[in-house]
Amino acid sequence: MPENRPQNWIWLVPVLLLVAVLGVRSLNADMLWVDEVFSIGNVGGYQGPAYNPLQVWESLSQNSPQHVPGYFFVLGGWAALTGWTAFGLRALSLLFGLLAVAWTYRLGADWMSPRAGLYAALVVGIGAFYLYFTHEVRMYTMIAFLTVFVLWAYSRVIGPGVPRRPAASASTVPAQFSTYQPNMGYWLAFAVGALALLYTHLFGALVLAAIGLYHLLFVPKNRRWWVVVLILGVVGLSILPWLQVLLQGVRNVGLGEEPLPPLSILTEMLHLFSSGNGVGFALLAVFAAVGLVMRRRGSLEVWLFLIVIFMLTLIANEVRPMISEGRTRYLIHLWPLLALLIALGLTMLERTRYRVLALPLLAVWLGFGLGNTFNQQFLIDMDGPRYVKDYPPLREIVTATNQQAQPEDMLVTFSRQWHVFNIFRFFTVGTYHVQDLISDGHYITLPETRSAEEVRAALQGALGTRLTVWLAYEPITPADELAPYRTIIEEKYTLCETAAQQPGFVLERYTLTAVGCVDLTEPDTALVQYPAGIELRDIRAVAQGDQLLVAAAWTVDEAVPANTYSVSLKLWPADAAADSADGFVAQLDDGLRRAGYGWQLQTMPLADVPPGEYALTVTLYDWSTGERLTGSSIDGSQGDELPAATVMIEAE
Repeated sequence: MPENRPQNWIWLVPVLLLVAVLGVRSLNADMLWVDEVFSIGNVGGYQGPAYNPLQVWESLSQNSPQHVPGYFFVLGGWAALTGWTAFGLRALSLLFGLLAVAWTYRLGADWMSPRAGLYAALVVGIGAFYLYFTHEVRMYTMIAFLTVFVLWAYSRVIGPGVPRRPAASASTVPAQFSTYQPNMGYWLAFAVGALALLYTHLFGALVLAAIGLYHLLFVPKNRRWWVVVLILGVVGLSILPWLQVLLQGVRNVGLGEEPLPPLSILTEMLHLFSSGNGVGFALLAVFAAVGLVMRRRGSLEVWLFLIVIFMLTLIANEVRPMISEGRTRYLIHLWPLLALLIALGLTMLERTRYRVLALPLLAVWLGFGLGNTFNQQFLIDMDGPRYVKDYPPLREIVTATNQQAQPEDMLVTFSRQWHVFNIFRFFTVGTYHVQDLISDGHYITLPETRSAEEVRAALQGALGTRLTVWLAYEPITPADELAPYRTIIEEKYTLCETAAQQPGFVLERYTLTAVGCVDLTEPDTALVQYPAGIELRDIRAVAQGDQLLVAAAWTVDEAVPANTYSVSLKLWPADAAADSADGFVAQLDDGLRRAGYGWQLQTMPLADVPPGEYALTVTLYDWSTGERLTGSSIDGSQGDELPAATVMIEAE
């Protein structure tokens, strides 16, 4: 692989493709967690249009004042383009992740060599921790990208030949530095990048502070020096409109767990960055230190920026604790610089008699990264994974239910994780993931904290009188925790079948006991056929108290226009003529079901209907015109009022 040829960037393409493949596989691999819900809620939720920047500013100031609004501006625009799917929203994080990999290569090539840049791109991109955040609807890959982008833009505006020792003037610097004139694009990139970095995360200010320190100590005080100072000053002042909101938010938001001490932060950072390959990191860091001692090109920048930004991070964490075992994500702005350190170590190793070990060490590093990317236990103590692992498989439950349920049905399901069905702000995690459920839902968090009376009232109120209730639960749920809910359901419903049984969930179908278990398979014959593509396949009518429960199975062709036809059911004394205007004793009219096959439960009042035998007839008509359709019954008779069932009303 040639070291300094322009074609060297070609090798970056397969690296980006590999990172993209690994990232895409995770975009829809798990459910959103609470922080992602906050991100979506702050830009408009998921049911309406995305917020404009002013609305985002207002939402964030009220709901998440501890954050700065830059990422949310971008997310709102992205949602307006891609919609509210988890895949589409998470793709923004993958995009920033890929950009960070690309600019890590670019910065490494500028500071050290194209080969070092390629090594750094591989190291940062193929890491379990980094790849995880390429699929989270949060700002972390954006700050990683902006960190490396701003450092790259800064190196372009200050120019080549910067002394490797403190300098106070331009009198002793190389000629190429004194005559260098960056184009306007580099100045614009540095200014916009610095502004975006500061408005993406609080720790973006630490990166800018490190640039300021380096600029003060190492860059000659010429005209370009003052322009950089002016840009950094203007960018710093730009945060003033948000500063009061930010300070209030930082004061009011607690960490919620024990913060890590500095040494633990260091060890945890190195463990996560190396994907558990601590020995490999230590070995290559030694060679990188040798590079600093030997004043190799770019070694000062790598070490200085890494150490200064890390130390500033520790100081900021002491002032306002943010980093805990579950919140190591706040260190991700250091990832590109850590990757450049490893790349420096690899290139230094290649200059020694042990150069043959460089590529095997890189291969081992990538092996750890890939291996722990697929190891669900590696990040299990981190916020996100430690919650999501206990989430019920709601998406799979919804898919299985939708394959068999009707809109009038009820799904009852559970979560062992409090985050899922309990709202923090905006909407719940569960609400987002059941938005495509075609039936109603009743959602319960286990273990139960309500009284038995509260549980009964809530569940009975949700069930009402429906033909079918679906009960979904995880197999690991203790039977005694499910028992109270089964008892309440079985007061009116009968367990008919286990409709789906998967490793992650069980789905059971209950049917109203008074009607009995109905067959969800479409019968071969029809009781009544209509020429419009509508067929009555089955019907059950049961008198219960002062009402008649009628469950009818209809087949409606896709070509039948929706919301056009209504069904009229009439109850006639057994000896009355169906064409007698005054013969029927009860009537029920309701809209025809949607296209497809399924059962529909209707309730007919029976006030003042005496005991006896009755005939139930069916009429189909266009509700807008009143025109009746002529049907054909299974016995060959035709008409617009056809017998469908016999009903016996018993004396109480």
